[in-house]
Amino acid sequence: MKGKDLMVPLVAALVAIISTVFVLPLTGGQNTSAADAGMTMMSGDHFAKGTISSLQLGSTGQPEWIQHGIWVLRIMTGQNNEVQSTQLVARFEMIKPDGTAMHSHSIYNFTASQMMMEGNSTNVLKGTATVTMKDGPVSDVPITIKVFNEAVIGFWIGPDKVSGHFGTGPVFGTLSTNSRAMMQEMHSLMQGMNNNMGGGSMGGGQNNSTSVAGIKMSAKEVDGVYRWSTDAGINPTIKLVANTNNTIQIQNPTDEKHELVIESNGTELASSGDILAGKSGQLMFNANMTGTFAYHCEYHPDTMKGIIEVANS
Repeated sequence: MKGKDLMVPLVAALVAIISTVFVLPLTGGQNTSAADAGMTMMSGDHFAKGTISSLQLGSTGQPEWIQHGIWVLRIMTGQNNEVQSTQLVARFEMIKPDGTAMHSHSIYNFTASQMMMEGNSTNVLKGTATVTMKDGPVSDVPITIKVFNEAVIGFWIGPDKVSGHFGTGPVFGTLSTNSRAMMQEMHSLMQGMNNNMGGGSMGGGQNNSTSVAGIKMSAKEVDGVYRWSTDAGINPTIKLVANTNNTIQIQNPTDEKHELVIESNGTELASSGDILAGKSGQLMFNANMTGTFAYHCEYHPDTMKGIIEVANS
């Protein structure tokens, strides 16, 4: 799909998301003006938008590309504040500092696989998306989105599947004023979600399994060693659903930091990042296939470990 044929679904996606961002505040009786309606919190929908304004350096450290455009992000949560789905649409132009070689790129069809926090001020969202390139759209491109202090956003695109066209660093942008308020609420949501998530368990004892999309897990000291604990027991087998945003909420009431890691044959698939003593975090895992995986703590892999079984719903 090239040229005009590519623009039809892309423009439709942009119009649909941007229209929702601007219309929903008005239908909800909000006083926010349409000119700055970059955020709304209705029916579990969290919207943010902003501009892309970035400078990409070349191998010599000199400016190679100027990047400018727009982005729109939508995060939908359920009644228990679990993340159900995400949408990202971005379009930006690239041009050399001498005014030549101007061209554009778009990002769409984003699928999130992990949501986490870095430190106390950076929200991180990882996944894959379709990115338009010179020879046509490229699917399943790794995308990492980081929001710094609810004000600046960075997009890490590829780099391998797009031949390093966007470099190895981020494409930077900013959030609109109202979108910063949305990110503050999302920041609080990610910190406190562990106390509000619904969970479920089957039976009791060491060999029990948890079979829900929203799981509450806690680090726990048992007989002088650290273990993972859920309502199903200690280091339980966890059952997840394929092609679903399975969210694991993690509480760390211990005196040491922990990090929940999901891996397959030694390859890390998802991570919660460091969860400091007395803090909480989360891991979002979207497996695109069924099978058996392993989980463990990065710092206590011998005692905080278990099995994850992923099956179709």
